[in-house]
Amino acid sequence: MNTAARERVPVIVAIGEYLDKPRNPAEGREPVELLQEAVLAADRDGGGGWLRQIDTIRVVDLFCWAYRNLPELLAQRLRIRGAEHIQGPIGGETPVRMMLDAALDIVRGQSEVSLLCGAEAVRTMGALLSQGRKPAWSDPHPSKGPLNAEDHVSRLAADYGLSSPVAIYPLYENACRAHWQQSFAESQAESGLIFAKNSEAAARNPYSWSGRSMSAEEVVTPSKDNRPLYWPYQKYMVANVAVNQAAAVIVTTRERALAMGVPEDQLVYIWSGAGAHEPYDFLQRAHYQHSPALELVLQRTLALNGLAARDLDLFELYSCFPIVPKLARRVLGLAADAQTSVCGGLTMFGGPGNNYMTHAITAMVRALRAGEGRLGLLHGNGEFVTKHHAAVLARRPPTQPLRNEDLQAELEAQQAPAPALLEDYSGPARIETYTVSFTPGGKPDRGIVLARTPDGQRVVTRVTELERDTLQFLIDGTQEAIGREGHIYDGNDGWLHFGLQPPAQLPPAPVRFERHGAHIAVITLDRPEKRNAVNAAVTRLLARYVRLVDEDPQIRVAILQGAGGKVFCAGADLGEIAAGRGLELNHSRNGFAGFVNAKRIKPWIAAVSGSALGGGTELSLACDLTVATRSASFGLPEVKRSLIAAAGGLYRLPRSIPPRVAMAMILSGEAVGAEQALSLGLINELVDEEQLSARALALAQSIADNAPLAVQASRLICASAFEQSDAELAQLSGEKFMSLLGTADFAEGPRAFLEKRKPVWQGR
Repeated sequence: MNTAARERVPVIVAIGEYLDKPRNPAEGREPVELLQEAVLAADRDGGGGWLRQIDTIRVVDLFCWAYRNLPELLAQRLRIRGAEHIQGPIGGETPVRMMLDAALDIVRGQSEVSLLCGAEAVRTMGALLSQGRKPAWSDPHPSKGPLNAEDHVSRLAADYGLSSPVAIYPLYENACRAHWQQSFAESQAESGLIFAKNSEAAARNPYSWSGRSMSAEEVVTPSKDNRPLYWPYQKYMVANVAVNQAAAVIVTTRERALAMGVPEDQLVYIWSGAGAHEPYDFLQRAHYQHSPALELVLQRTLALNGLAARDLDLFELYSCFPIVPKLARRVLGLAADAQTSVCGGLTMFGGPGNNYMTHAITAMVRALRAGEGRLGLLHGNGEFVTKHHAAVLARRPPTQPLRNEDLQAELEAQQAPAPALLEDYSGPARIETYTVSFTPGGKPDRGIVLARTPDGQRVVTRVTELERDTLQFLIDGTQEAIGREGHIYDGNDGWLHFGLQPPAQLPPAPVRFERHGAHIAVITLDRPEKRNAVNAAVTRLLARYVRLVDEDPQIRVAILQGAGGKVFCAGADLGEIAAGRGLELNHSRNGFAGFVNAKRIKPWIAAVSGSALGGGTELSLACDLTVATRSASFGLPEVKRSLIAAAGGLYRLPRSIPPRVAMAMILSGEAVGAEQALSLGLINELVDEEQLSARALALAQSIADNAPLAVQASRLICASAFEQSDAELAQLSGEKFMSLLGTADFAEGPRAFLEKRKPVWQGR
């Protein structure tokens, strides 16, 4: 490479990190302050004077807080003017990709000095929330909240409990163990060895959160401090996200760095890299035995730089869970006891959200400066073994032109198709992969099995107390579960179940779905022995039926009722809460009971007989109309139990009745009878017990007789009346009216009127 070309070679000229560990975690600093400290540290590392020269600010996205514009806020605090502001997407590979983006901008002359940085303050956020305090942090985004893992998985995955990384990565871990023909003990030993080596690096890193060096046996042996989470992972085998850490990297040209007086031996050169991703829906992947994206990215990164794996001295292989470095080391041909992290890994160093690889970059720079090696490989992994990006850092300039290759088209051209994914199946199947969750006390709780039918189709299933023998078999550790034959069946609880043997008897469904005529659905809470209280199965089934009602073009209105006549719904099942499953009563998208926060399209009628206190009142309020018997009673008694009516009662009740009356009911916790409920406007009609079903059906039919699209549009606007301004509602009304103009039903209404006949609605 000639001298002129070397002048535009991008280098990392400065690095900085910041660790915030106050004695009281709730007193920790907010993320932008951590960022500011890390950037100032980087400026000092580079000899000073760099901040005023920065023309591009790249910030890795946060988990813990949604700022309105974090790069802009950081620039204001650091008095950096005129810089371009870029906020990266989520994903642990993002810092590697953004580093390469910055380097390419340098090469192309589009940038002279670029800042890459990121921070997390999850530890402080968690401490504040545990005290019931909302962080008073800067410049919150008006609509976005903190990142939620469930927003990045499919509905089916979330329904079966596959929404967090700790539940999903074991699918790869277990499948690979079987594919590599390892015993459980051999697989755990490999995991322990990799993470023990990581912990040695963490112990040497002054910016580690824990920095504790551990033996391989300590990593994999369950204990009070190392409890099992999801089979086969214990606490010390997963990323520790509860940290307050920040890191910053400054990239510039070699020419500018030398002109600023930075010694040559402090410069680290950025070489080429590449990126690609698996299908974002991990249920739509061909298999879980390896990662084609990971393999292609690592192989191409080496090829772009004219290297073989043996040429590399230092490695940072992403290590949120053991399976990722296991997969990567096999591609690179590294021994099981190879040192695969210079930073320390996401367990003992810390797992600051998407930003770990920025810390890894700084650790790699320090190692290269110290002469611990000449060439270092960075591999970042994002989401669920989904996104991969790799690059090389070196002590000398590259011999090849800098490239950052997007390998996605190439990967997709050679990827095997995924099997068909079934949501409804019963019959024989074999285990493709699986995991088992554990209670906080360390007992196996429930399993998740991805199974294959005899035709090769994929089915997601659960294993519960109904299949206790199967659950124990999955965690036996002496027998390989992958490939084992079993049976799939509907458990009447909103899940398909997997068992080694079909059950002798199933419990009855706690929610029944029936059709009445062509256009009405009747949904019945059927747990009279439990006062129709909401458990996890009720939540899942109600969420399923909400979706079914909205998706079925024939159904125009639904009725929600309780079985037994004495209680409509007693609210949450306290037995479920006592068993540690209270969170399962809140659906990820639809809220309590799978219903109260659902974005429903079609109208629902509550048919209430008997007591409807607490959650029962909230279900009724979430419906559009209510017909009740004279035995009905309504109220929000939560304050009597040191609770609040958090499932919509606190804001829907004041919208439904006079606000002061609502306030009295909420603060006193006292109930009102059916007659008073009618006089207040809390219910639409009051009927005798024997008339409830007939009257609810008659009301439903009167709605179903109307044009369904007009009903749906009218319901939406009416339901939005308390949430939006007149101007917003006027705009929404206009949009909905325009959407009706081209429909068959819009033409049918006037035509039927003129022809003096009953209209025939098509719903289109």
